[in-house]
Amino acid sequence: MTSFYRVIFLFSLFQLFTQGVSAESGEDINASHLDFRLEPLEVTSARIPTSFAEIGHSFSLLSEEELSLSQGHFLPELLQTLPGVRAQQLGGKGQLVSIRMRGLRAHDTKLLLDGMPLRDPSAPKGDAAGIMGDLVMDDIAALEVMRGASSMLYGSDATGGAISLIPHRRGQKEVLGIEVEGGSLSTLREALSLSGGHRSFHYSGGLSRLDTSGIDGHDDYANTSYRLSGSTRLTPELKADLQIRGFEVRQQLNKDPVVEHGSIIPAPDDPNDYRTGSLFFLGGSLRHEGSDRWSQSLRFNGVHSDRRFVAMKDPDGSGFDSELGLRGNLYHGEYQLNYSPSRHHLVTFGYEHEREALEQEVKGGGEKGRFSQYSNALFAQDQIRPFPVPFLLVPGVRLTFPERFSTLASGDLSASYLLNNWGTRLRTHIASGSRSPSLYELYGMSTAKGAEEIVGNSALRTEKSLSWDAGIEQSLFDEKTLLQLTFFDQRIWDAIRYRSHYENGPGLRSIGIESEWGHELHPTLSGRLFYTLTHARHADGESVEGVPDHSGGVELKWKGWKRLSSLMRLTYKGEEEQLLYPAPLYQPLHVAGEPYFKLDAALTYRVSEESQIFLKGSNLLDQRIIENGFRGEPAVVMAGLKAAI
Repeated sequence: MTSFYRVIFLFSLFQLFTQGVSAESGEDINASHLDFRLEPLEVTSARIPTSFAEIGHSFSLLSEEELSLSQGHFLPELLQTLPGVRAQQLGGKGQLVSIRMRGLRAHDTKLLLDGMPLRDPSAPKGDAAGIMGDLVMDDIAALEVMRGASSMLYGSDATGGAISLIPHRRGQKEVLGIEVEGGSLSTLREALSLSGGHRSFHYSGGLSRLDTSGIDGHDDYANTSYRLSGSTRLTPELKADLQIRGFEVRQQLNKDPVVEHGSIIPAPDDPNDYRTGSLFFLGGSLRHEGSDRWSQSLRFNGVHSDRRFVAMKDPDGSGFDSELGLRGNLYHGEYQLNYSPSRHHLVTFGYEHEREALEQEVKGGGEKGRFSQYSNALFAQDQIRPFPVPFLLVPGVRLTFPERFSTLASGDLSASYLLNNWGTRLRTHIASGSRSPSLYELYGMSTAKGAEEIVGNSALRTEKSLSWDAGIEQSLFDEKTLLQLTFFDQRIWDAIRYRSHYENGPGLRSIGIESEWGHELHPTLSGRLFYTLTHARHADGESVEGVPDHSGGVELKWKGWKRLSSLMRLTYKGEEEQLLYPAPLYQPLHVAGEPYFKLDAALTYRVSEESQIFLKGSNLLDQRIIENGFRGEPAVVMAGLKAAI
């Protein structure tokens, strides 16, 4: 996009914001738009729906209103303005995504869909990092982000926190939805959806397609995604839900980045290398409300992934031919019982079983082995309200029995106290956790050097972690202002790392401060400032890669001028250590990552209750963004429409 069009776009946004404050509002902003307030919303990712004003964990909620305003379709677009969260993408759309919480690693973040784990057992860390870049956020009603160790709630790979995707619960009205958008980098997206119901049965389905030529015009990416969900009430007390999601992708890959004289040379184009991938998720649940005092639920889900990485020699004969196939299967089931023996207690007991499998295949060598492992777990927690004041104390414990390792114990204790008369809430949380090595870390193979190489290590030990935080939230000026401040301290021992193969390292520690200030500037305009200070270091003194000491930004949301609304976000990422594995030795190398500002914005005009047109832009300042040696997208502008029949 030329500088002229960027100037026009920014000038239009400035005009709309300045005129909107004085204009007559077509509709007021209600509390749901001001998500920084102490609202009586329910947090479902706490295993038991809990009031937002009571939960002791550090927590953020992105409502349907905010998701709609951003016009985003992927997690990095939606999470970039949350304190304590670092959303990083190594290149353009479809490239590898890492979401780090509070200075920890990407695989310490757990991804959940309707309370069920969504991860790829064939990924190097067995986490969701390989999924996040391809997973389209269609038909998602809200995002719940829980920062801090959540191993007691959700087991291994939740050491840093959890992201919960809450799907829509559609009504009975038959609705056919159509979406089309296109713009920079030869990007085109089309989507078709259908929802409706009859009596107690509701359904929703959709199909979308995304095509883009990528950053340099040769990073072609194609994503076909599908979804289907349904729910029905079998009896007045029994409800059943079903979720199906999946995608098929193909993407051209670049070569590895190069480091010369301590400076990063971004990964050059390589038209011969590509990857393909597919994911299928099937999940369901039964929820039984026995009475006001007890309820129970049964959940099950399965994930199947199939990924293939292909490298071919360049026309000049350089490079090498290789092909690596990875397939993963995950099966998860759990039972949960909630019982309230008195008005002071709500006790939860649960059992989980999880089984995962990894298959690896190298071109010309056939199947190179199938590995699997399983685990069982018992968990319990108690929501205690001992006083006739808004005070909640929640202790919890989990015992995990892995097939290949000794019993793992995780504990959790959170507390929240709301001083209504002062508009003040105090909260604290302390938790211990653990993470078992993934199948790839134990038995993985690599073809990065052109030949089959074993990088797994079956002698790995489990990681241990300890996390605590304390925070305060202060509401001022008739709840038009909310100040939030949280101190956190997180430690990991026996951290697993890659050094030509996987090994247990000395561990790491991350301490810091999350701060946020939200204010209603006008009935039609709200703003938010956020800042995170993070000091993350390995036990040997080296900085934790991908974690800046300073990050923050500002966000403005405007809803007024009848049917027009807009969102503007300016984020800052400070200098950080980046970890590369440059060819030909592929040994770890630490280099300095440059700081940058990033400006994103979106304008939405609602033509009617059923249709809207929008204009959105990302990196409008056209900053040079390099993430671990891969170039980020330049200034991008997209336009589109959404209609329902």
